[in-house]
Amino acid sequence: VELTRRGIKINWDIRTRVNTVDEEILKALKGAGCQRIHYGVEAGTQKILDVLRKGITLEMVEKAFELTKKAGIEALAYFMIGSPTETKEDILQTINFMKKINPDYVHITIATPYPATDLYRMGLEQKVLPRDYWREFAENPISDFKPYFWEKELSKEELFSLLKKAYRSFYFRPSYILKRIFRVKSPGELLIKAKAAL
Repeated sequence: VELTRRGIKINWDIRTRVNTVDEEILKALKGAGCQRIHYGVEAGTQKILDVLRKGITLEMVEKAFELTKKAGIEALAYFMIGSPTETKEDILQTINFMKKINPDYVHITIATPYPATDLYRMGLEQKVLPRDYWREFAENPISDFKPYFWEKELSKEELFSLLKKAYRSFYFRPSYILKRIFRVKSPGELLIKAKAAL
């Protein structure tokens, strides 16, 4: 509101939750120069959204992305695979959901238990993590330190394979590639996007 009132013309983006936006808010954001909204979706199944205690539904996600597109704002969706209880079938459903909501960009990671999080505590309790290795690292840092993933349901190799599949399934769709090409404003931008795709 303040940017609009002062007539400040800048482009910016924000990170928010899907259950905090509506048509009025998105219209105001667009008017104030917001170009892109980053949404933390995390999963494309209600089962995993509930496990992660996101407090949202798939219907809320779909509505937020629909309204964001209608407002003329780009959307980036964050997803995470390999959460507790998540199976390969769940991840495949998440990949399909990514394509269904069809954001402008997706960013996908593998669930990593970080200290002082519910996931880390669960990992220790269920012996998914062999020990409190973050505490060990804090007491004795090493240069080749690597965090553990949640490998109870799926192995690290399976998770990385599914991660590649997710990215390829989303970004290598002909419809997506054509949409991005039509939005290119210069040969230089096309070259940058081609390099990024490779």
